[in-house]
Amino acid sequence: MGGCGKTQLVSYFLQEYPNLYTRTVYVDASSSSSIKTDFQTWARTLGNGRETDAWEDALRTLNSVPHGEQWVLILDNADDPGLAINSFLPQDINLTILITSRNPNLGILSTSGHLQLGEMTADEAASVMVQAACRSLPLPDEEMNSAQSLLKELGFLAVAVVQAGTYCFQLSSTIGEDFHPYTFTQYLDLFRLHRADLMKEAGPASLDNYQRGVYTTLDLSYKVLPQECRDLLHIVSLFHYTDIPLAAFKEAAKNGF
Repeated sequence: MGGCGKTQLVSYFLQEYPNLYTRTVYVDASSSSSIKTDFQTWARTLGNGRETDAWEDALRTLNSVPHGEQWVLILDNADDPGLAINSFLPQDINLTILITSRNPNLGILSTSGHLQLGEMTADEAASVMVQAACRSLPLPDEEMNSAQSLLKELGFLAVAVVQAGTYCFQLSSTIGEDFHPYTFTQYLDLFRLHRADLMKEAGPASLDNYQRGVYTTLDLSYKVLPQECRDLLHIVSLFHYTDIPLAAFKEAAKNGF
């Protein structure tokens, strides 16, 4: 399902084992055009006269990984069941291919492992939210009850759980040496009120219950951002999400947004 952390899992895996692969190639696999675009862009970054390479050249390169090296190709968000992904899969034995997808039928392509991800368990989700909120267990009874209720309403989805926990941390305060948390009880009340307001709008009407929970957590987080930060997000939203210039965030941060 969407929002359970497929892409994040791959990202954390590569961060945990930075020396496992000599080269990492990341591709947006949401469509054949995005795959071709990312292949071509990557090939042209290799230099040495390859500035005019086409996507087929990238595929040839991925089919000829140098002996003694191990590369990894990540095909992310290959959700479209009509996508003929086989035509984009290199065959080199020194290339590891990782595919993230909401399409379970792609599991038959695996030669080594197909990991199905669902929602987190209640204990896992509670641990993640508490960590994101910089809180510690055990929680007071009322807080624990609120946390459990909130997690159920969020469908135990990683993206929503982390958003909720981070929101609570951002609105917490420290006075002297005393930490005053923005409680899960407060967030639950706010979440329910805000979700009801959002459901009156046309936009989220087509979303299922879990997606509505994610939508609500993201919208709440957006509303606590300073206007300058919102303006930056508005600017970068004009870019395709795979081409958002990270340098823009660096420059904006230097100048206080």
